[in-house]
Amino acid sequence: MSGHTIWFGSFTSLAMPISPCMRLPDFHTACRMATKAANKEMVVPATGEKIALHAYWDRLLGSYSTPEGAIQDALISDDTKLPDPDPTLAMNANPGDWFTESEKLAEANVYAEPVKSGTQPYMLDRQYETNARNIARRQAALAGARLANLINEALK
Repeated sequence: MSGHTIWFGSFTSLAMPISPCMRLPDFHTACRMATKAANKEMVVPATGEKIALHAYWDRLLGSYSTPEGAIQDALISDDTKLPDPDPTLAMNANPGDWFTESEKLAEANVYAEPVKSGTQPYMLDRQYETNARNIARRQAALAGARLANLINEALK
C-alpha cells in the first residue's frame, strides 16, 4: 500500500446504520484520522474532475434532493435497485465486526490499483469505478438490512 493511510469512512457508514465515529468512542480518533488522510488523496474519475478520494466514495450512491428520488433508485427501479444483502452478514449485530469488515473492504478496494501504486492525482479506470459502485451498493443494502434487524429486535 506504498505510503497510503487506510481510509474506511464511507464503507463504515454504509455498512453500519450509524457511523462508528459517532457511536463507538474507541473508533472516533481512528475514523477522524483516516478521513483526514483520505481527503488528501486526490483522484480523477470518469467525469474528469479532480476530487478527494473520500468525496469520490461518499457520493457513489448519488445525491438526492428528496427522499423519494433515493427510494425510487434504491428500491423500485429495476435498473438501479440495490442488490439483496448477504443474510448472514445482515444478522450480525456487532458494530465492532462491522467496523472490521469495513476496514478490510477499504484496504482491498479503496486503495486498489490505480491508487495503490500510482501517483496523484490517481486516474481511476473503468474497473476501479465499476467495483467501487458495486461495493457501495452492496454496503448500502447491508446497512439497510442491519438497521431493519436492529429495529425489529428492539421492538420485540
